[in-house]
Amino acid sequence: MASATVEDNPLPTFTIGGDGFFCANSSATLSVIGDNTYLWSTGDTTTQITVTQGGAYSVTATNVYGCTKSLNTVVTQLPIPMLYIQGASSLCQGDSTMLFASSDATQFLWSTGETTPFIEVVPDNTTYSVTATGTNGCTTTAQHQVTSLPAYTIAVTGSVCQGQSYTGNGFETPVMDTAGTYIFTHHLQTAAGCDSIINLTLTVNPLPILDTITGWPNITQYGNSIYFVNEDNCSDVINYEWRISNLNWHLQNQNTSRVTVEVNTNGTAVLIVRGVNNCGYTEQAINLTCNVGIEDHPAQTLVKLYPNPVHQSLYIDLDNAFEVAKVALYNESGRLVYQSDCNDTHLEIDCTRFASGHYTVMFLDEKGRRVESRKIIVNNQ
Repeated sequence: MASATVEDNPLPTFTIGGDGFFCANSSATLSVIGDNTYLWSTGDTTTQITVTQGGAYSVTATNVYGCTKSLNTVVTQLPIPMLYIQGASSLCQGDSTMLFASSDATQFLWSTGETTPFIEVVPDNTTYSVTATGTNGCTTTAQHQVTSLPAYTIAVTGSVCQGQSYTGNGFETPVMDTAGTYIFTHHLQTAAGCDSIINLTLTVNPLPILDTITGWPNITQYGNSIYFVNEDNCSDVINYEWRISNLNWHLQNQNTSRVTVEVNTNGTAVLIVRGVNNCGYTEQAINLTCNVGIEDHPAQTLVKLYPNPVHQSLYIDLDNAFEVAKVALYNESGRLVYQSDCNDTHLEIDCTRFASGHYTVMFLDEKGRRVESRKIIVNNQ
């Protein structure tokens, strides 16, 4: 009688572990624990596999005895929220826009840190993202780029003369009557419809300001008479130009603030000075009269004045000169240094305040017409 020994080998011992569910935009990991060799239903032979589809998975283990055993597991794939961002894809630089997270999710987190379904942004070529979380805990992320269309701020400069208007760079200013610096702003639009700004800095250059001519208008002797404008009362003058209407009278030093008129004949003239700069000129004029030998005749003298030369005070007696209403004193440059109404027939003029030199005393009637003139010398030394 024959006999046989039968060994009862054990089956493999192992377990399946891993994720029982996962979100649709993710994956699940399945693994086995046990000292066996394995064959998954996916064809993998590793102890751990990654799956991206929900469903039933099995693994067969073989131990050292050649015995096999299979186990099954089910993995559930959870849906992710529907999500997309609504909003402008481009806008003018500096403008704002609203971005909306269109989704069935219940929670939101934007790249800006905000947690509302919509946000207001002022982009500068920025990409925004939002992560939405559904009730099952699954998340999804969407992105939206907003392009900033440029708006320009351009600075330009211009200049005009006082009394002119400026036209250029899209500007047309009114007539600028006052010198100075002004800012004008012009709003334009780019081809994309974005506002652009041009700032004009306009310099209005002044016309010259010219003082009136100082000098003796009534010439009583032939020779040179000096006339001038006070430069302290002038401004924005580059140079001076003098001219005279009487062709028999001549000018010297015609391009300074002081001119010498050479008179050798009786007559009248208009003496004109121009203050000139790059914007134009301003004029002043004085009427001159020379009547040597006609009005200044010693035999007709009605006024007494003494002493001459004068060291301190000049005394004037007007007893026989009833038509004299004013007395004026001019220095040898023709500048008026003293003037007074003749309210009394006896006057005293303190000459210590005047520089030593030659002076002309002019006596005028009520209408300002010359009655008589005298030459005196002041000597305060």
